[in-house]
Amino acid sequence: MYRRAFALAVLLTSLSLLASSVLVAVAVIPTDTATASLEEGGDVHPGKHQAFAVRVSGNSALAGERIDYVSIALPAATAGITVSSAPVTPPDGWTVQLVRTGTAQALKFHATGDTGIARGDSELFTFPADVATPDSDRNGGIGVQVSTNGGQEIDTAEGSPLPTTVRVLEVVSQQASAPRGVVDQSATAGQAITYDVAVRNHASRALPVQPALTSSSDEDQITEVPERSVSAGAVSTFEFPVRLGDSAGTRTFTTGATATDSTALTSTKELLVQSRALLTLTSSTFDPQYVRSDRRISYDFGVEARKSGDPALTVSSCELSFADTSTALSGAPLTLEPGSQTRRLAFTPTTVRGAEGTYDATVHCNGRDDNDKPETYDLSLSQIVTIDNTAPLVEVEELDIPSGQDAVKNGDQITVNGTISGESSSSLEAVQLRTDRGEAIECPNPTRDGNSFECEFARDEITFSPGTEAVRGEARVVDAAGNIGEGRGDADTVVDLRVPELHFAETETGSQFGSQIRVQFAENRVISGGCDTAQWTVAGTHVSRVRYSDGSLCRSGQSGPENAPDNYRILVLSDTLGPDDEPAVTYRPSTLGDHVRDGANNRAARKTVNSVTSIVPQAPQITEVTRSDHRDGEREDAVADGAGSKPDTTTYWTNRPGNDLRVSFAGAKAGYRVQVVDGDAKPLTTAQPVADTSGEVAIPVGNTDGRVVRGIRLINNAGQGAVAYFDVVLDRKAPRIDSAVASQPSAVTGDVRITVTFTDVLAAGRDFASDWWVVARSGNVTQPASVSGSRETRTLSVRDFDEEFGGVQYELSQQDEDTGAMRYEDRAGNLLANASWGSL
Repeated sequence: MYRRAFALAVLLTSLSLLASSVLVAVAVIPTDTATASLEEGGDVHPGKHQAFAVRVSGNSALAGERIDYVSIALPAATAGITVSSAPVTPPDGWTVQLVRTGTAQALKFHATGDTGIARGDSELFTFPADVATPDSDRNGGIGVQVSTNGGQEIDTAEGSPLPTTVRVLEVVSQQASAPRGVVDQSATAGQAITYDVAVRNHASRALPVQPALTSSSDEDQITEVPERSVSAGAVSTFEFPVRLGDSAGTRTFTTGATATDSTALTSTKELLVQSRALLTLTSSTFDPQYVRSDRRISYDFGVEARKSGDPALTVSSCELSFADTSTALSGAPLTLEPGSQTRRLAFTPTTVRGAEGTYDATVHCNGRDDNDKPETYDLSLSQIVTIDNTAPLVEVEELDIPSGQDAVKNGDQITVNGTISGESSSSLEAVQLRTDRGEAIECPNPTRDGNSFECEFARDEITFSPGTEAVRGEARVVDAAGNIGEGRGDADTVVDLRVPELHFAETETGSQFGSQIRVQFAENRVISGGCDTAQWTVAGTHVSRVRYSDGSLCRSGQSGPENAPDNYRILVLSDTLGPDDEPAVTYRPSTLGDHVRDGANNRAARKTVNSVTSIVPQAPQITEVTRSDHRDGEREDAVADGAGSKPDTTTYWTNRPGNDLRVSFAGAKAGYRVQVVDGDAKPLTTAQPVADTSGEVAIPVGNTDGRVVRGIRLINNAGQGAVAYFDVVLDRKAPRIDSAVASQPSAVTGDVRITVTFTDVLAAGRDFASDWWVVARSGNVTQPASVSGSRETRTLSVRDFDEEFGGVQYELSQQDEDTGAMRYEDRAGNLLANASWGSL
């Protein structure tokens, strides 16, 4: 029995060595001794040393039986699979024998010792095999036979033959390849991409290969590609145009390929599809929303943009447009990170063009996400920007000052009132007092009620600078577009900082009222009061009446005399004064008496003076300063312009050296002498006694151009009086045109304004357009429509001047004092000659 089984096994082995196909056909009917399965090699491609793995499981019903022999026959004839020349490593406890005889290609594994495959156990047999190159797919079966007695008796394993297919087509790779941003296998919803499928042809001949590509999403649009002949052994890449759907998520792309009698195994790969990057604008962050169409003003527009979606986004350009205005994104490109992020879009500073009104704004942006998907955004902001070129109208009323006053002083309560017309959203920027010295006093807490405003300076909040003589209210309003409206009161309010002071007293006798004392209060303006006899004390006698300087009776709280009020009071005495009496006079205000006060309610304090000539003269009052006229030598007023070197003094101008300048003065008395002094009160000349209360004196100014300080004082028997100082500037240099600058044409009228600046202030001469010429660089000339200005500048208004500005020329057309056509002259009397400036 053993020999017959052995003989049969030898026969079967021999047959398997001749042909595996024959082996499969004549093999012993499978038993339940073992079960075989092909774990690797079910689908293979042509080539050397391809990997195969066969698992054999023991199913023997006899206790203690082990499979100790396994024979694996390869389908050389049907599939071209043969034993490889590479070494085979058998499982532990097994040996292997290779059979390579023609189409008989087999591997025989023998267990050694007590090893083997027991019931319920399995063993994996791995080995390399060479796969021949066919011209199309080939199918074959791998035969598996086993024995439990070393090969004496052989059974065919259940499952044998194990099917295997030699496939000549192989999908070697698949990937999203273009644009560049998707090579990491992430893309954007809605993006157009290229998906590559690389197929290798293992066949022995060229094959017409038809690739295939499908997506797990029905939204994705895949464009089929035509079949292509692929040479034997070559790899060809097929590029599928794919438009991804709008849904985000993970896509599974399945690839394959077919040819004549050949099919590649399918391959799958995932592609992450991210949600699209979107931009939205936050209208509340748009700034500025109120603007002016003024070429001198540039605006930095900006708005916050919120980015949503998965990929990062690089914004390469944006353009903001409204009305006739457009501007580009500043700082491009602008990168927004993956996910949600808010960034401010800042635009290049630009001027605004367009008519007044409220406009929609559009923002057009181009960009690309980090998957290389191009993006275009057309965003709109409704009624977001207003062009407003109209300034608010501000009207300031006359100052509201304390009742009963016609002037103000330090510490007074002053109220500024006014109205605003125009844009209701305007803001009240400032309310202030403006003095005649140009100083501004800001009101700390202005209030506004609709179109009216008010600001009250409380008591003790105002301190005027010394020398201030007048003040007006001012207000400045700025609307949302930056238009500035300014207003100033039409009339000055007098500022009186000088407190009336009893200055001198002199005795008078022989009047109709008997002995009297004439007193004077030093004050800038006319005083009132001082009529109460109880407030006056004269040593050695009594004051019976107080009268005005014209003899009329002094009335409580009133100024006088009625027709020509002054600061004198006549104290009528009850006793007769002797020729040598020099009584002291005291003004002593009482709490409820008739106070001496000025229009600002400055009240005189108590003071005592001697009513004799021991009081030196006051500084004389300068009533007139003259010089010789340059035309006919007649006397003319010297121009007074500018402050002098000493406080509260004036500067006079002349072009005549020596002693030509003359000063007329008042405030003297018969017998007083007048003395001219320099800035240090050193005498220069002393004139003969004056015969009246006024006079005239020549002022030496020297022969060198420049500024000198001069003064005059009166001298009586008591000594030298106070000096009335002034400055004199000797200037013999004729004025010239220093520069001329042309403005841009007016956006409203088209006029060009040319500002001409002179080397000195022009104090005389008329502004006649016929005396001026405006010259273009081309040589064309025209005359201005009008001339205006003051001091050292004149503005020539030229209509329809559309050429490049070259210069100006001044040429007096006539000298006619009757018509007012007079040549310009400076403060010292020097004439402006016919002159030109620029590229003429």
